[in-house]
Amino acid sequence: MRSTAKSRLPVALAVTAAVFLLAARLWPADGAAAWARFAALPLLLGLALIGRRPGAELALGPGVLALLWVVVDLAGPEYRPLLYLWLAIVAGLHRWESALTTAALAVASELAAWALGAQGLGPTMAHLGFFAIFGALYAALLLREVRSVRSAREDAVKEALARVETEARDFRLIGSLLGPESKAPRDPATLAEVRRLGSVRAIREALVDVLEVARLGAGADSAFVFVLNDAGDRLKLAECVVGEGEPPLPEGYTTGPLGALGAVVRTLRPVNLQPRGGKGLGYDSTATVGAFLGVPVLRNGHVAAVLAVDRRAADPFGDREELILESVAREVDRAIESERIFAAMDQVKYEQERFYDAFSLLNQAISVDGFAGQLIEAVTRIKPVDFVAVTLYEAEAHRHQVVGVKAEATLQKSLEGHPFHDKDGGLVAMALKNGHALPYVPLSEQPDRAKLQLFGHHEGPALESVKVFPLLHRGAPLGALIVGSLRRGRELSREEERMLDTVTAHAANSLANARMYQRMEMMATTDALTGAFNRRRFGELLDECLARAARFGRQVSVLMIDADHFKSVNDTYGHPVGDLVLQRIASMLQAEARRTDVVARYGGEEFVVILDETDAAGAQRVAERIRARIEAELIQGDFGRLRVTASLGLATWPLQAQNREELLERADSALYEAKRKGRNRVAVYRDRSTVSEPPRAAM
Repeated sequence: MRSTAKSRLPVALAVTAAVFLLAARLWPADGAAAWARFAALPLLLGLALIGRRPGAELALGPGVLALLWVVVDLAGPEYRPLLYLWLAIVAGLHRWESALTTAALAVASELAAWALGAQGLGPTMAHLGFFAIFGALYAALLLREVRSVRSAREDAVKEALARVETEARDFRLIGSLLGPESKAPRDPATLAEVRRLGSVRAIREALVDVLEVARLGAGADSAFVFVLNDAGDRLKLAECVVGEGEPPLPEGYTTGPLGALGAVVRTLRPVNLQPRGGKGLGYDSTATVGAFLGVPVLRNGHVAAVLAVDRRAADPFGDREELILESVAREVDRAIESERIFAAMDQVKYEQERFYDAFSLLNQAISVDGFAGQLIEAVTRIKPVDFVAVTLYEAEAHRHQVVGVKAEATLQKSLEGHPFHDKDGGLVAMALKNGHALPYVPLSEQPDRAKLQLFGHHEGPALESVKVFPLLHRGAPLGALIVGSLRRGRELSREEERMLDTVTAHAANSLANARMYQRMEMMATTDALTGAFNRRRFGELLDECLARAARFGRQVSVLMIDADHFKSVNDTYGHPVGDLVLQRIASMLQAEARRTDVVARYGGEEFVVILDETDAAGAQRVAERIRARIEAELIQGDFGRLRVTASLGLATWPLQAQNREELLERADSALYEAKRKGRNRVAVYRDRSTVSEPPRAAM
């Protein structure tokens, strides 16, 4: 019974969330009722997630969607993109049952709102289109990234198995003994050092054991492992085991491939001899050696190390001892190879965790404004550095701008928002032009690094190391990531550069998607010719202004503007000149409007302006200023010179209208009266009459 109740709980919660969703969508509430819904839904979702019960996602998807509808209800339609983002997250990360349930409820709520008259058909289709685009886009993007990470993991394993470095590098290791339960520091630099030391320690312990077996089995006094470097010209003592009273070789001892050791390296065969006077061994022994036996440790047909034993007595080693040593040599190779494989797997796991963190952050950047901050945070998850900057690039204007900086306060303030052009030069412009990370040669190896310019003529920071990664999308430059350090010894390693290369490739895709979203939103809300808001978006913004004015007891005025004799302009000069006239009028309206005002193209040669929190007297002054500016404007071009005038109608809510329809109708009525009285004037709507400004000279 208990398990059955648990399995039914998510379904019950999902149904409850759906009811909240439809309630929030179809019956918006103000004040206490909306806040009650806002407070109840987090409690509902918390119950769904207690103990991570199976099926919790089924309640989480529609539950959060309902919560976001309450947020939109309280805060306004400008927060609607949160709905699209949540549906995209559910489509990309949740199981298909949760994704389909959430999508179905979103579609059902929109259709129900349209069917019941809560919104028009146009907004309904636009909302459904955005739901479909974002859900499909993020699901496809996540699938591609999963494939990319899998491919990177396989490449990383192959690359890790091919490394050779000193001590840890002698064994080509970057391993880790830290488990997921460890509470040790997790920053990248500390983890890399702990993995390196842990792998060396594990191999040393294994080598001591097998060398002791070799010494005892062969009846020797001493046993050694010498590792051959990449160049093949030096042998380094990796480990040695000696009998009681025998002096060991010093730690870190190195020698050339000479004598008996060199013979093993050159012939790839065991060497068994009795040295004369204890000489010719290839290493310095502190006692006279009477017998020596060395065998190669082979890997892929090449000598990786030499395993050797010796004893003081002049008693030669036999075939039995040689077989024992060859068997031990294979164990030595297996010990090193096994630890290398585990180390490579650990490195891939570490990189994959960092990639997941970075990609998760970048996937949250759905706006260009928030992109720089998300990318900087993603970089610091991989490599804590002193200096990180992000620039954006406008290809048509050949213009760069620093949009995000992480540095000390004074430097950050001086750089944020700094613009520069291609002609100004600098490492950032050069990296975008070449399409490769720069500089190729580290700053520490450049004699004239003090003259290095990053951001055009700007006197940038005095960095000890820097790397500029271009953000390229399908070969086109979008911006750059700059990573540097003010201190020596903090350069990026090859692995970190490779990881940041991968992150910047993903970041470029995220930036391209954010710009695409920005363009789509602009296309959906603005008039293509004039850049003003379109009629649909105007209606939404007017509803918001009226709701806000009703809540706080303010007034809202609306201006209707119509270009006088516009048809004669088109007939006389042609439609291109007519388009130019409309563009100039729109730009003048934008210049006269405040930041809180709204300028929209209402249709044809008509424009409309929302004057938020403005009474009739204040709106009349603004209208007259607009009328005078349009009248004074001289438009000239190949067609010659042209002046136009405009008529304006004005109405104010709530003095002259009770709702949006009445407000627009009465502003339009005032505009008609201005036309009837001779044009080029402002007319103000009054109850049952229209009062106009003194007549102006008609065009």
